Amino acid sequence: MSSQSDPAPSPVPVLTGPRWDGPSPAPAIDVAVAVEDAATELARLLAQVTPADHEAHGRASRHLARLATPPGALGHLANLALELACLTGHPPPVPSRPALLLAAGDHGVHRHGVTPWAQSTTRRLAEAALAGRAGVSTAARTVGARVCVLDVGLVQPIAAHPALVVAPVVRGTSDLHEQDAMSVVQARRALLLGARLAAGLMADGADLLVLGDLGVGNATASEALVAATTGVDPDYLTGRPVNGAAEHVAVRRQVLRTAIRRVGLRSPLQTLAGLGGAEHAALVGAILAAAGRRVPVLLDGLADAAAALIAVGLAPDAGQALIVGSVSPEPAARIAVGHLGLRPLLDLDVRLGDGTGALLAVPAVQAAARLLHDVATLEEAGLAT
Repeated sequence: MSSQSDPAPSPVPVLTGPRWDGPSPAPAIDVAVAVEDAATELARLLAQVTPADHEAHGRASRHLARLATPPGALGHLANLALELACLTGHPPPVPSRPALLLAAGDHGVHRHGVTPWAQSTTRRLAEAALAGRAGVSTAARTVGARVCVLDVGLVQPIAAHPALVVAPVVRGTSDLHEQDAMSVVQARRALLLGARLAAGLMADGADLLVLGDLGVGNATASEALVAATTGVDPDYLTGRPVNGAAEHVAVRRQVLRTAIRRVGLRSPLQTLAGLGGAEHAALVGAILAAAGRRVPVLLDGLADAAAALIAVGLAPDAGQALIVGSVSPEPAARIAVGHLGLRPLLDLDVRLGDGTGALLAVPAVQAAARLLHDVATLEEAGLAT
């Protein structure tokens, strides 16, 4: 636990504007993770991630070939339909209850000037999301997605809110430039908290899990995770931060080189602890929980992609649940997505990372699943020869 003192929570602001009834209450989860039970719980979580259903893939592929559409005309939408069938069976259920898990945490590396944004911005962004006035709030309302915020590592706590789960593993990570960002115990705990919250959302009926993050400075931690897991030189991973200048890029590259040398080759969990944030760990857990329940996961930004690399390192079959809803223009995000062998549904240059881009891809996922239910076959359309 960070030695920083906890400032008094600031109230979630009441913002004026169009009427909004607020997000649904978050699922009730047990936020106590006993150290002696954590390793067993993680092993059980990993064991639940099983291989794809290749028989369902074959049935779906044969069905797609009989649809009354020109061969190949459905493009990537047909590929997505096949992926959904592999994960959930043929025909795949059409997702109707998307839920956004927004994990929030702060980073000790912020003190090096890796971003022009103040650390308090993370808390303000979380407050805006809870108040329904963030960019991601608009996207969530557009597609009817439930929103839940997980404070797993904010320096400045937020006042209680029905859609907020407060479970800080740290109050800001340690400086990854000089020491491990978290201990393995802390990283494992944050991972399990993310898994528990995702499990709670799915138990409440969520059938499409959308991931997002809030964490000023976490682009540097994300780039470090991507560098450590892919072996790509940090110089090729760092992009200019929003409103940033060339000096921020130079600082990030220097920080990354030092951190990567310090960490060296480690297991996925140790790499996560050494370089990641508590929100990265929570996102890893959410991915594993969804993959174990065969629920598709929509990734959004750089932090999601970095977390996905760790999740697949821990459980390779977790990759079958991943869909890149939106790819960030940041170099590390694109490299991570390529390393995962995934193709984004949208490329809008959205780089918020809070799930906005991925939420906008929800209709594409729903349409892909619906292809295998609603589109007429050649026989049904009277076109069979």
